[in-house]
Amino acid sequence: GAIGRQLNSSLGLNGKALRFVAGHGEADTHHSEDLTNTIRDCLTHASDYDDVCYVADMAADLYVGILEESVQA
Repeated sequence: GAIGRQLNSSLGLNGKALRFVAGHGEADTHHSEDLTNTIRDCLTHASDYDDVCYVADMAADLYVGILEESVQA
């Protein structure tokens, strides 16, 4: 929600882009709680935690790349 609206406003997109960012933020209001429960209930080994951290880092890097590319376009 808020990031999508802020990018939309600062880039002057008039609501015509960044639907994924805005929609994803709206859909994931309870995502942190669900993720916490899944990690608590399903990760059984230290290597599981390491794998989740790796994927989270990679996803964050990809989102940053998407946002940087959208600003440069």
